[in-house]
Amino acid sequence: MQIRDVAAKLGISARSVRFYEQKGLIRPEKDAENGYRRFTEQDLWRLQTIVALREAGLGLGETAAALDRIEAGDGDELLGLLELQRSAMYARWLEWKQQIETTERLIGLLRDTGSLAASELTALAAGARRLREARSGWVDRWDFDGRAARHDAEVSAAAQPEAAGMADGGRTDGGTRLKAAGMADGGLADGEAPFQAARMAVAGQSDATARIRPHYEETLSRIAARIRPQPGEHGLDLGAGTGNLAGRLLGQGAQMAAMDQSREMLKRCRAKYPGIETRQGNFVSVPYPDARFDFVVSSFAFRHLDETQQALALSEQRRVLKPGGRLVIADLMNERGRQTAPGEPVSLAALRKRLAADGFAFDAERVGDGIWMIYAEPGPPGD
Repeated sequence: MQIRDVAAKLGISARSVRFYEQKGLIRPEKDAENGYRRFTEQDLWRLQTIVALREAGLGLGETAAALDRIEAGDGDELLGLLELQRSAMYARWLEWKQQIETTERLIGLLRDTGSLAASELTALAAGARRLREARSGWVDRWDFDGRAARHDAEVSAAAQPEAAGMADGGRTDGGTRLKAAGMADGGLADGEAPFQAARMAVAGQSDATARIRPHYEETLSRIAARIRPQPGEHGLDLGAGTGNLAGRLLGQGAQMAAMDQSREMLKRCRAKYPGIETRQGNFVSVPYPDARFDFVVSSFAFRHLDETQQALALSEQRRVLKPGGRLVIADLMNERGRQTAPGEPVSLAALRKRLAADGFAFDAERVGDGIWMIYAEPGPPGD
């Protein structure tokens, strides 16, 4: 086939075909006599794939990498790339929604008052900027990909600290990894402040795990009992890890989806529970459409957000719940004080205040040793 035939068959321009050739994504042979390009069936397949990946929003470099993975038969790597792309598109979609809401508020103010005061513009811009930064500002300080292989052992009540890789007060494993990365104890050289934060996060996570472990199974059981999934209901587990809670609810008849930011955690979830749909994403940009789920649950993940991100996460959970849906969040919570940093116990008082402000009907019950479970139902839209 010649270039015009290929372009007509794929519904693209000959110029686009030449562009992809110039970028090295296709390499058609040329006729020795007249120099015309000759496209084989393999070239046609490659172009079809390029067009599909570009329509999915992948850049040229990402498309080239995806093609290499496809041709190498590396479907797992390609899946990971496409899942990241999907998460990025949902994040952009949510940002566009936020921009639309800001524009609508500006229009409303202008219609009501005939002018826009500088103070109103400043407040709107600051609020929009704060939300945008909160959505994009989450960082994994806890090495969840690295923890995936031992996660189930760490949270098992039967596991000894040494077996879970947490000997010497729960810090040996994290300390070993940090020293191997050039972050041993001692003075900080220039630029090492982020490593200090990482060391503190790993140590804090180990301490939290030690508190959670004796109550882990009981907490999952109480979440499942409170949700009471009905056969055929659709549920979402946010921060699902290796799928222990989602798997329990799947066994009770729910159709479960699991979301986590860690690809390695989700790999283990799929291996344990092939019937669970997994998606890579995070609390502040949940990669699902509106009103998708009958219930949303989360166990021991919410505290990894700061308080601004927690407010966004509640908004996202409400967005993906169907009318009349149910929400359960269980985690380490501080009854009186504020949350001091992501990874530290959630402020129960602040969470209650946010739920009330967002129109949720809710109650809270203690599970044990600083672990609380929140059950909530969103009010009608507009509350």
